[in-house]
Amino acid sequence: MTRKPVPAGSIAAFEVGNEPDIGHRQVANPLTPEQKVPRSPVGWDEYTSSQYTSLFGSYSRAVRRVVPAARMAGPEIFFPGRDLSWLHKLLSADRSRLAMLTVHRYPLSSCASPAWHDYATIARLLGQSASGGLAHELAGAVHVAQDAGVPLRLTELNSVTCGGRLGVSNTFATALWAPDTLFSMWNVGVSGVNLHIQPGDANAPFSVSSAGLVAHPLLYGMIMFARALGSGAELAPVRSSGATSSNVAAPHRRRRHHRRQSGRSAARPSGAVAGNAHHPARQPEQPRDLHGDHSRLQRRARNAAPVGHQPKAA
Repeated sequence: MTRKPVPAGSIAAFEVGNEPDIGHRQVANPLTPEQKVPRSPVGWDEYTSSQYTSLFGSYSRAVRRVVPAARMAGPEIFFPGRDLSWLHKLLSADRSRLAMLTVHRYPLSSCASPAWHDYATIARLLGQSASGGLAHELAGAVHVAQDAGVPLRLTELNSVTCGGRLGVSNTFATALWAPDTLFSMWNVGVSGVNLHIQPGDANAPFSVSSAGLVAHPLLYGMIMFARALGSGAELAPVRSSGATSSNVAAPHRRRRHHRRQSGRSAARPSGAVAGNAHHPARQPEQPRDLHGDHSRLQRRARNAAPVGHQPKAA
């Protein structure tokens, strides 16, 4: 809720629901996934995409009675790669008011037991399945959205769900994971990403203290991604000359010419940042760092450096 009116255009859409495809296992940290919350009145164990679509219509009509021009978003599912019927049914029911299709994804979980494949460790966070593999899971949902002419947005993303895990989510491993994952999402066609943050969580990119903003390692990865973007930014395949053969994607800004005030033309320098462009059929290689010592950053990531870095004033 907002205490004051927000500027026009600030609200892209009203989302309905929160991960309805896993409602039966909605739990509060630190419970394990095996422990379920009590059954809700709608019967989460049998909750279907058809029921969600019906309720979506009811909420949509209620919102539009207050905000006639409101655009809607959904279905906010957690496993978009498992069942695309949630997207198909929503599109067939109310496409005219649908601003975007939305999904959530996290590669790892602090609610998982150590025996589970998604138990959070630094090695898993730096693995292919946590970045390029995660993006590949969204490929089907992206195709559904593109065929319908609707953008697909990842409205929740972070390294570890259930608030994160200390020793993983607050280390420099996240500074490597974040740009790799964001570039991978861009590569498969995801239209936008919202990073999930709650004050005090281990996976937060920053915190606020009496001294001001405290940057956590994840924030540096987000900054690197943002600085690689700009006018004319695109993903370009690059061949590495390492011991293993694989593709590396280098987001870069094409070299363009522009006019200075004097009327003389000048070349605008191009920039590039390299990161893994994981293909599900290939073994990933170490990403090439065109501007620094990548091995040094990896050593820092493995050392599980804690959060708490005060950014220096420019």
